[in-house]
Amino acid sequence: MTTTELVKPRQQRPRTNAPRPSADEQWDFGGWSSPFLGAPIVYTIGVFLYVLEVDWYWPALAGLGFAAPFYASARARGLRQLGVIYTLVASGVATVWLIYASQVLTFNVLELLGTLHHMIAGIVISVPLLVVWLIMVRDAGRARVATYLAGHEQATSKNDDEPQVWEQITKAAGIKKWLVTAEPEVTKDAITVPMQIQPGGTTYREAIARIDALELAANAAFPGAIRLEQPRGQGVATVLIRQALRSTLADEVPAPPVPDEPRSILEPLVDSRFDDGAISGRIHAYQTCVTIGKRNSGKTGLQHVRIDAYASMDDCMLWGVDFKEGRLLIPWLTPFALGLTDRPVFDWAGTSPVTVAKMVEALHAIGGARGAAIPGEKVIPTAALPALRLNLDEIATLAADPTHQRTTQRFLRLVSKRRTEGIDADVATQRGTISFLGPGARDLLSQAGIVDLLKVDSAAEVFNALSVPAEKLGSVDPTTFEHPGTKLSIADGDRLAAARTIRLRIEDIPDRALHYAPWRPRLDALSTEAAGAAYAKRWDTDEARSLLYQAAKQAGDDTAARRWLSDQPALNTDQEETTTTSQAPVVVSPGITFDDTTQTRVNARIAAAALRTAIGDEDFILTKDAIDTLANANPTRWGSLDARSLATMMKEIGVEPAVNLGPKNQRGYTKTALDDAFDM
Repeated sequence: MTTTELVKPRQQRPRTNAPRPSADEQWDFGGWSSPFLGAPIVYTIGVFLYVLEVDWYWPALAGLGFAAPFYASARARGLRQLGVIYTLVASGVATVWLIYASQVLTFNVLELLGTLHHMIAGIVISVPLLVVWLIMVRDAGRARVATYLAGHEQATSKNDDEPQVWEQITKAAGIKKWLVTAEPEVTKDAITVPMQIQPGGTTYREAIARIDALELAANAAFPGAIRLEQPRGQGVATVLIRQALRSTLADEVPAPPVPDEPRSILEPLVDSRFDDGAISGRIHAYQTCVTIGKRNSGKTGLQHVRIDAYASMDDCMLWGVDFKEGRLLIPWLTPFALGLTDRPVFDWAGTSPVTVAKMVEALHAIGGARGAAIPGEKVIPTAALPALRLNLDEIATLAADPTHQRTTQRFLRLVSKRRTEGIDADVATQRGTISFLGPGARDLLSQAGIVDLLKVDSAAEVFNALSVPAEKLGSVDPTTFEHPGTKLSIADGDRLAAARTIRLRIEDIPDRALHYAPWRPRLDALSTEAAGAAYAKRWDTDEARSLLYQAAKQAGDDTAARRWLSDQPALNTDQEETTTTSQAPVVVSPGITFDDTTQTRVNARIAAAALRTAIGDEDFILTKDAIDTLANANPTRWGSLDARSLATMMKEIGVEPAVNLGPKNQRGYTKTALDDAFDM
């Protein structure tokens, strides 16, 4: 019986190119030397020798015959002196026992006392061997560590672009049967190694779980320096290992120049760079995005980068509310405030919860109208039918205030039900906890398709925001981020690695906004009508004028600033008003019209939106007042409505007139019924 567990540490022996047994092979071979297994086997063989009436000299000769090769094997494999002695003693004890057992029955069910005596004797003889074996197991563990470190030192002492080195590194990390297929590509910042998984080798998914061991084996410069990729179209056996030679988190990531052509919301939005230099980009269409980070963590910078990307898209319209007195919005509104363009980056902007409430109701109305116009279909954003994104900075101002709970609930319903109509939101907050955001915190985070986590105070906040245990984040710890703008993103298919946000200088924003102005989409006619009067007058409120006044003032143009303090109407940012009769089809985008039934449903949604806006904080609107409201809103479309035709039209969207309303028990339409119509 012998063990190869006691191989001397490699650094104590000359290095050779001879193949050595793997750790698994050493352990499997060494297991046979255990007294736990050897003693029962020898005992059983002895019983069979007695039953077969084998003469005593046959086990003696067999013992001598086996002891010699065992001894030679122990010496050849580099066993220490203790291992050699153990091999000889164990072989001798086994031989003596077999000689004795061949002549004396050691197991007899008819003589249990004698059998027990023999078993106790065998145990007593095995105990010293067991003690020595346990000592060797301890030493074996130390030897394996030394062997690993020596092999690691040998591998990393060579050039990392040598193919055989990477095969050794993967093997040392427990990744089996991966072969390098071409020369590694080496740059000053990274090494890319193409590898092929052989049959029976470690799979790609299994290797992902071995990333930490792979980084240790490759002597990576920092946690997260190594990542694995499977190139598309090359089969599951093809893998690329990318090792970053330095972390780029400390490096500023300059903003790219403005594009020459408009982008699309359906394309990846690039906002950061991973610590290994790879670019981080995700598609934001149909995704609610939540950004969480403490003060000075880089939230505003990340929002500016994201707004810049949206602004370059001709199929994405932005509405925004900034509760920090508009500091986020003002740079983007500067060209519009100065009169340089009639297409601002933000098509509707504000600074108060009141404006949020108006925007949310308008978006519900738009979603309802679009849903009726294109039933059962997901709206594909185009320049003629743009996606709508509502940007809310410091949403806790709204969500944590009990007086705005209705608006908060309507907003949460918006992000949960309006994605298919091309309506979504981007929100930012310092913390993602219930104590900070109020009771809607979990609902908001559960609806987020993308969560960007900057620096936070505790691991509890990380788990609360991401619902991912810290151990699954590997070495990425958002509580230790040092550089503003460093973030961890959680989205489908995203790497669990830190990334540094692109830096967009505030002073560059107005010029970029002016460059994007010709690409900014107009709101389609259907959505414009559904949005109602609040949208039509969005730039004529004191709140909006104050924002534009500040933008012009900060740009140093007092003349433009004074214009926003006057009573003259704001610049018209809408397309030419298109009026249609109730019989004429509504054109959503070129080539799309509706039949009579769909047209009636569209008209009903638009009417419901106008009535919902007119109700305000009341509980209902009487039928007579509803008819007057619609006639005033659009005489051409609604001028001929009466109570019966209004009821028939509203029935198409499930809204029935209510009875016994008000002190005179009149008929009308309730706020609840109209709200439900928006959420169909």
